[in-house]
Amino acid sequence: MQDWVPKLGLATNTKHGKSNTMKQFLLLGLVFTFFSSAKCAGHRRQPHIILVVLRDLGWDDVSFHGSPQIPTPNIDRIANHGVILQEYYVTPRCEDSIAALKTGKNPIKYRTGEQFSYDMWNYLDIQQYVIREAGTLDCSDTQYPFYPWDAVREAEYVLRDHDHYYPLYLQVNFPQLRADYPGQVPPEYLLRASTIPGPARQVFGAMVMELDRAIGHLIRILYDTKILHDAIVFFTTLTGATQSSNLYTYPSNYPLKGGNGTLWEGGSRALGFVYSNRITKKARVSHGLIHITDWLPTFFALAGGNPNHVVEGEGFNVWDIIDNEAPSQRTDVLYGIYGERGALRVNDHKIIVKEKSAVFYLRNRVKGPNAPTLVWDAELQCSVTNASIGCWPEIEPCLFNVRQDPCEMNNLAYYYPDLVQTMLYSLNKYNETAKYRDRKKRDIEHTVLNKETIEKLEESVRKQNKLLNRIKKS
Repeated sequence: MQDWVPKLGLATNTKHGKSNTMKQFLLLGLVFTFFSSAKCAGHRRQPHIILVVLRDLGWDDVSFHGSPQIPTPNIDRIANHGVILQEYYVTPRCEDSIAALKTGKNPIKYRTGEQFSYDMWNYLDIQQYVIREAGTLDCSDTQYPFYPWDAVREAEYVLRDHDHYYPLYLQVNFPQLRADYPGQVPPEYLLRASTIPGPARQVFGAMVMELDRAIGHLIRILYDTKILHDAIVFFTTLTGATQSSNLYTYPSNYPLKGGNGTLWEGGSRALGFVYSNRITKKARVSHGLIHITDWLPTFFALAGGNPNHVVEGEGFNVWDIIDNEAPSQRTDVLYGIYGERGALRVNDHKIIVKEKSAVFYLRNRVKGPNAPTLVWDAELQCSVTNASIGCWPEIEPCLFNVRQDPCEMNNLAYYYPDLVQTMLYSLNKYNETAKYRDRKKRDIEHTVLNKETIEKLEESVRKQNKLLNRIKKS
C-alpha cells in the first residue's frame, strides 16, 4: 500500500544555496524585527485546529494499541509521532458526546433536542477563526456503505482554498463503518484482510484499512498545503466500539469490557491522539485524565481566549498535559447517569451502579508476523492475577481501580466500603443537576453492602485465592 503520510517531524528544506555575508545579515535583521514586533504585540500566532471525528472504531481496531489484526500504518505513524491519550474519555452515547464536545458541559445538563445557546464554534468565531466542516456529524445508523472519500474531498477543497493568513478550524467527520455485504468494500482491502478470522471481522477490517488510507491522504493534503506545519491535529471517536444490528459492523474493544451504550470502560474510554509540530514532548503515551468536555476550553485557549470565560464550562484546558506531560487538573469523570444506572471515576477509582454485566472482547490470532511498532506503554495489559472477585452491579455497586485494572476484573467494593459510600454520594451530587431525557428523575441509592453480598464476595475471594495458588504451583 502506498504510504500517504509524509515523514512527520523532519525538516523539509534540504536546499543549501550559497549566500553572501550581506544577505545573511539582512535575513537576521528581518528575523529579529519580526520576533521583536511579535513580542511587542504580546501574542503568538494562532494555530490551525483540525479535529478528526471517527465513528464505530474500537480500542483494538488500530494497530498502535498493539493489535496485529488490522494494520493501520498511516494512523500509527501520526499517533506514534504525536501523543497517544491512554486515559481519554467520551460518553457511552453518540448524541451525548456531541453535546459534550460542542458545549464543554456534561450531557446530563441537557434534554434531548434542546438547543445550545453557545457552542464551540461561537467561541472560535470570537477569536476570528475561519470555521469549516467536512462530512456530516450524525449519530444515526446510515443506510449507505462506508465511503470515506467524500469527507476527504470536502476537506481538500477547504484546505487548498484557505488563506493561510487566517487561523482555520476544520472538523472532518468520517462516516459510520458500515457494509451490508462484502461486495460493498473494495476488493483490494478485502484481500489484505483475508488473514483475519471470521468473515464479518474481515469485512470490518477491510473498511478500517480503507479508513486508514483516507486519513493518510488527509494528512498528505495538510502537508502539501503547508497547513500541517502550523496546525494541531486532534483525533477522537464519539463512543466505544459500537456493535450495531448490521452484521459487518464488527469492532473490538479488547481488552476492555463492554461497549457503546454501557457504563463499562469499553463504552467510554475512547481512541484519542494528537499530532503537532508545536508539541514539546512527542512520541509518547499520556496518562493524564482527559474528557471530551475538555476540548472546548483547550481549543479556546489555543485560539488566544481565556478558558475560564467558557459559560458554565465543566472542562479544563488540557494543552499542557499534551504538550509537556503536566499533571491533569481533572480529578473526576462522569461516565453517565441513565435512570438508575450510573458510573463515576474519581482519581484512579471508578464506581458503577445498576449496570448489566458485560462480556470481554477477545482478540483472535492472525496468520503471519504482523506485530506493529508500538510506543512504550501504548498497549493495555491486564494481569491474570486481576481475575474477577465477585462483581454484580445490578445487585450492588462495584468499585475498580481503573488505572491499575482498566479491564475491570478486580472488584474492590468489599475491601473499601467507605470509599464506595463516598463515591455514591459524589454520584448523587451529579444526579441532582441532571435533566433526564423524557424520563422521571430517580435517585441513585446510597447502598451499603449487606450480609448476603459480603458472604458472596468472601466466597469469591476464597475461590480466587485457590485459583491463584494452582496457577503458581503449575
